[in-house]
Amino acid sequence: MCQAAGAAVDLLAKDYWDQPVAFLEYDVNADFPSRSSRWWAAYGGNQANTPLIMVDSGNQISNGLVDFYNVYKGMVDASMARPAQAGIQAYAWRDGDKVGFYVQVENGSGVALSPANDATVHGIVYEEIRAGVTNRYVRAAVATSITSLNDGDKGTFTFESGDLSGVNWDKLHYIVLVDYLPAGSPGAYDMLQAAPAILLPAPFEVQP
Repeated sequence: MCQAAGAAVDLLAKDYWDQPVAFLEYDVNADFPSRSSRWWAAYGGNQANTPLIMVDSGNQISNGLVDFYNVYKGMVDASMARPAQAGIQAYAWRDGDKVGFYVQVENGSGVALSPANDATVHGIVYEEIRAGVTNRYVRAAVATSITSLNDGDKGTFTFESGDLSGVNWDKLHYIVLVDYLPAGSPGAYDMLQAAPAILLPAPFEVQP
C-alpha cells in the first residue's frame, strides 16, 4: 500500500471509529494465501498495480491510483448497507507463540455452505503498530474449510495460527470472518459476516 492510500485508510479508520468496520493492512508479498487469493480471484488477472484494496473478501476491489479516500469510502458505505448473512461468536487465545481460535457460525445465507462453494472460516491477527503505512498491520491470516453447514444450522470450528515472532502481544487484535464463492460468480468471493474474537486467558473449553 502506498503512503497516500495509507493516509486515506487511516483517515477513514478515524471517521468510522464507532462503526463495525476494520481497516487492515497486509504486506502484498507476505504469505497470506487465504486472503490474497480472494483479491486475485475477484480481479481475474495476473498483473495489477498496487495498492490492492478489497472489501468483503472480494465483493468489491480496487487497485492502482484512484481518489483513495472517496473511492474507499464508497466501498465501505456500500458494504455497511448490506445485511449480514451469518452469525459469528468467536474467541481467541495465546498458545505459546501461536493464536488459537474457537468460532461458532450460524448460517443465514440461504444456501448450504460446503467445499462445493469453498465456504471458509478465517482468523486474522493484526497488531497496532506502524510497521507499514497504517497503524493496523496483519501478522497472521489462517483459515479452515466448512465441510457442511445448511442454512439455519450452527457449526463450530477450532484452528490456530503458525508461530508469531517479533510482535507485541499486548497490541494484537483478532478478527474472524466467513466467506464463500456465490453461485454464478465469475470468481469473486463474498463475505457473510465478520466479528472480533474475544480474547481469553486460556484455550476455549466446551462445557458439558
